[in-house]
Amino acid sequence: MTVRRAILFSGHMVDRPGRSEPRLPPEAVPSAAVAIAEVLDDLAVGPDDRGFCGGACGGDLLFAEAFLARDGQLEIHLALPEPEFLEMSVAFAGPEWVCRYREVTSDPRTLVVRPTTDDATATDPFSRANLAMLESATAVAPGALVFVALWDGRGGDGEGGTEDMVHRMRQDGAQVRIIDPAALR
Repeated sequence: MTVRRAILFSGHMVDRPGRSEPRLPPEAVPSAAVAIAEVLDDLAVGPDDRGFCGGACGGDLLFAEAFLARDGQLEIHLALPEPEFLEMSVAFAGPEWVCRYREVTSDPRTLVVRPTTDDATATDPFSRANLAMLESATAVAPGALVFVALWDGRGGDGEGGTEDMVHRMRQDGAQVRIIDPAALR
């Protein structure tokens, strides 16, 4: 199947309980889902497009659900082996997020890409996963990459986050669409 465009996503997870500066508080999740869906509608995403995201609670899974609802093919790149990934990036937000993860990853249009142990291009596993997503997206749709970010414009909590991807995509000249979660509250 020919891929028309690669739609690469990166975005904030649902805030952990007690987070001092909110980024994506649970009450903002419905608005974030609507905003992501609107961007995908504006892009006219369909079966000839392939989406790429990381699978974490919050932005990644909202993007995945919206992308699959538009009949696109999806790649989820896990930064860690699945049990550790679920513990670190999904389950803390509640069992409903684990259910959402399972629904997305069990969809026949979803390919789950597991981390490789020999990839030394970055020291952080999340940076490696982002680089793997970018490499896959570029390979399947050269010159037809769109980047969507659920990002508050601030620095991340660690290496390899959304801020890094936004800068990388802008440097590479990709079409960049940013959804500010602060505007959704």
